[in-house]
Amino acid sequence: MTSHIPVSEKTPESASQTRQAPTATMHLPPLTNEQRRLLEAYRLGRLDEWRFQECLRDDPALSDYVHKLCRPSDPSARTH
Repeated sequence: MTSHIPVSEKTPESASQTRQAPTATMHLPPLTNEQRRLLEAYRLGRLDEWRFQECLRDDPALSDYVHKLCRPSDPSARTH
């Protein structure tokens, strides 16, 4: 006999087992250690916006990664 556990009683671990990664993150290009450090510095506020935009301009692979990560995959989610 199998038991049925209501969704409200599932643990976070069991609920996360049914979740799937967003499609956009499944096709991200790999990053070098330097690129990961730049992203982390930007996320932590150690790299200002102007400098980060320079890094994106000078590094097409990093720019592609950020573009794919941040771009909404659902056209209805776009605001413009």
